[in-house]
Amino acid sequence: MNYCNILKKGIKNLKNVLLLPYDYIVGKEVIRSIERYKNNKNDVIILLLKGIGDTVYGLAFLEAIKKQYHPQNIIVVGNKNQSELIMNYDNNIRLVTYDLKKGEYNKYSSLINCERRIKVVNDNRFFITDPYCYYYKSNKQNMSSAIDILRKYLFKLGDEAEITYPPIVTQKNSCIPNFDKEKSKIVVINPYSNSMESKRGIYQEMSELLAQKGFIVYTNVVDGQKKIEGTRELCCSIDELVYIVSNCAGIVSVRSGILDLIINTGTSIFAIYERCTTKFKKIYNLKAWNGKSSIYEVTDNVENDIMLKIFENWCEIELLKNKKEDTFES
Repeated sequence: MNYCNILKKGIKNLKNVLLLPYDYIVGKEVIRSIERYKNNKNDVIILLLKGIGDTVYGLAFLEAIKKQYHPQNIIVVGNKNQSELIMNYDNNIRLVTYDLKKGEYNKYSSLINCERRIKVVNDNRFFITDPYCYYYKSNKQNMSSAIDILRKYLFKLGDEAEITYPPIVTQKNSCIPNFDKEKSKIVVINPYSNSMESKRGIYQEMSELLAQKGFIVYTNVVDGQKKIEGTRELCCSIDELVYIVSNCAGIVSVRSGILDLIINTGTSIFAIYERCTTKFKKIYNLKAWNGKSSIYEVTDNVENDIMLKIFENWCEIELLKNKKEDTFES
């Protein structure tokens, strides 16, 4: 069965479901890129959504897929910005990239989400890794988290299929001065996410509380974002950020893909689910990863004073009483 012909048919049908013209253009570009390869029935094609978290989820069972499907090639279609991360999983992956500008997140997502309507089926070897697409069908079978949905419903793997956790690239040094000496006192706050808005006020109060307890607080920023007042600015690559967070006291973050990336490093995480639906929290619950990191989770519908009490409890238990004896080193 020719994957490209099936994809072409699917893209042709997009005209009939009134998707944005941009989706159609991007889809055509992706198909042309895939056509560079001589696909055969033993190939596996994995389509990823744009974000860091989307990439981590989409490749969460890469090794299990190899064992079950024995593909001749694994073709991954992903965001150009995540190319390095994707290839860190396996440099033998055949990578096809799409390139979307900031603010165009939903345009390619809607192309991927149309799978339910165009019914692209390819001997169970063509995978569109968006758990939202399969939530309601899979939920009837008690598969509520993205991990369960991907493992059992989408990839059709057994319960024994092990998770492929994100690879951690070794960093020989940090962009933070005196990091090795101060890392046990450093806490990173990550109030920004492409998929959620941050409630800045609560992060300000948290940073002040951390400072009172003797911690050095950094705000992770990119592209002109502003640091939280009273904190230090941390502007670095994803690899640097993962290395820093993996070795410092902990991270306070809006629920974003950064947390999926560090879920197995042993880092202490305080995650805030901001302006998200119950469905989102259920699907993307961090604890479903069953990684090495300890996790405290709260939603932003909790009153600020209650959230701060939970946060202070996290500080006392995770940061002060249980300082890591061994930091994560690659």
